[in-house]
Amino acid sequence: EMPFNPANLRAIPEMAAEAHRRGLKFGAWAAAYSTYPRGSNARKPGYQWAKDISRSTGAIRDLDFISLLEPKRVDHLAAFVAQMQSDPNVDYVGLDYMRSDRGGYEMVDRFTSEMPLRLPAGFSGWSQTRRWAYVAGKIEKEWQTDPRFYDAWNWWRAHLGAGIVRSIIERAELKKPLWIFVLSWWHGKQHGQDPIMFTDAGTALLCPMLYQVPNRA
Repeated sequence: EMPFNPANLRAIPEMAAEAHRRGLKFGAWAAAYSTYPRGSNARKPGYQWAKDISRSTGAIRDLDFISLLEPKRVDHLAAFVAQMQSDPNVDYVGLDYMRSDRGGYEMVDRFTSEMPLRLPAGFSGWSQTRRWAYVAGKIEKEWQTDPRFYDAWNWWRAHLGAGIVRSIIERAELKKPLWIFVLSWWHGKQHGQDPIMFTDAGTALLCPMLYQVPNRA
């Protein structure tokens, strides 16, 4: 029933009011698709979780990222953003982890049905495990030898994520500037982030996480 830490939600109005009292701007952000604590999804909302598949055994496991296909998370994020929009002391609203993580293969069937891919004959009739393992192999092992497939996966996830951002903005009737933290390596494209798509969706500020850059060179 409480997808965000209630103590944090109670603190935001107090901190925002104090910031304004001191003449400071204030922003509040939500971890969009990553969840805490890491390593276990016990006692978390009943979300559809992003899934990974073992390339050696075919074993499927839940990640602690929420699937981009989970509609309840969009509901929860839109409600949070609407709450921030209604607080006169909150000036900016942000999203972090506005992306999928390594894996996300629960999206394979939708991805392969929507994108113009070269797939093996009979692919749609394969078992779920075989379909997921094939796509995982193309993305994680053949990303250099078949870059068109890899780029299609990243483009499709970015398009899906940007559509979610647009939906959140519209449903929350957000008028305040929205920022999104993005990875700095390849602009986050290898995790399904795209600066142009985010901007087109209505994002005002993109904040690259420069600590991800390995060295000054």
